[in-house]
Amino acid sequence: MFLRRLPSIFTHSTPSVRTRTMSTVYQATKPEWLVICPDFEGAVDKRMAVRPQHIEAAKGLMADGTMSLGGGFFDHHPTPSESVPSFRGSALVYEAETKEEVLEIVKKDIYAREGVWDVSKIQIFPVKFALRK
Repeated sequence: MFLRRLPSIFTHSTPSVRTRTMSTVYQATKPEWLVICPDFEGAVDKRMAVRPQHIEAAKGLMADGTMSLGGGFFDHHPTPSESVPSFRGSALVYEAETKEEVLEIVKKDIYAREGVWDVSKIQIFPVKFALRK
């Protein structure tokens, strides 16, 4: 069976959930922050126009350890027939010492500079994740 072949560092409480032992849990080097960046109404064309630059910059933030997760959120899950999803904004996880530092990182993003994200409505929450995949 598949679960029997998993490395011994994994345990499971249900067939769909695996947790790791404490020695293998990811330890952030700085405090983590969940950031919700809502889009301006009707900003999808702007979003798609600057998305390649946004993705390249995000790859740099991932490589240097500043960002550990990022992606869009929607009105509904996209269907195969939709050419562009119904974006409502972005959800990100950053590692930074302060909330102010996170806000400065967000303001430098092309989505903020080009009017995709409504910076006045950004929400930043301190988080500590207990489980990761």
